[in-house]
Amino acid sequence: PDLEIRVTECGTNLIGPSRLPSASKGIAAQSSDQERILTEFYPKSQILLQMEGVTRCDYFVFGPFLRANGQLDRGVFRRDGTAKPIWAAMRTLVASVGDAELEGKVRIGEGRRAYVYRKPDGTHTLAFWKYSKVDLSTAAVHLGGKASSLTEGADFSVPAADGEYEVTDIVGRRRRVSAKGGQLKLRATAYPSYVAGLGPLEVHQRPFPRGRAGARAAALELGLTTIVAADLNTNDFTVAASKDRATLRGASA
Repeated sequence: PDLEIRVTECGTNLIGPSRLPSASKGIAAQSSDQERILTEFYPKSQILLQMEGVTRCDYFVFGPFLRANGQLDRGVFRRDGTAKPIWAAMRTLVASVGDAELEGKVRIGEGRRAYVYRKPDGTHTLAFWKYSKVDLSTAAVHLGGKASSLTEGADFSVPAADGEYEVTDIVGRRRRVSAKGGQLKLRATAYPSYVAGLGPLEVHQRPFPRGRAGARAAALELGLTTIVAADLNTNDFTVAASKDRATLRGASA
């Protein structure tokens, strides 16, 4: 339980194969629906991984990247160098809670999620959203061009001192909201938003404790000395296209 958990590749297959032709023959590009799915997925996945005790997560992949003979478009940036909206979601997540400590999950009603972070100045930021196909699906998601379903809101309230608060949406747009009578009314959509400047909130589920780097070596009293070196001949094995396994062609020593 004290070992550090790092995710070296994080992504989703919810977008399915790329749906649009591109300027390059034989290469497909993501549709606007697919780009919106990735945008929604990113902050949700990072917050949920933090709840599982993950200390670091590398998104797959930052630059333009193609798979499946050019039919599976990956990357935060398009092949022409322009940024997909997921880039704005990344920046907003880091700006909102990148320097904060996740305290845990807050109850805001059925079909919604909220997680509170403690900032270095002692204030709290709440990240919140409502469930959508991205939360509930295990196969490729099709929005059908109905972006309005992603922005339809579910209202809820959290305790807050009377006054004004700043809400930031998934791509960094800000607006002011006011708390009255000790309650701040907010609207959750499928796209995560953040409200800053709150006081402490009641947490009903804490994140799993985070491990620390080097815990295994310390526990087993092992150094970093190489005790076995493998001398491999590429004629003796093949690596799968997924890069997750190797098949030996002959007897191994």
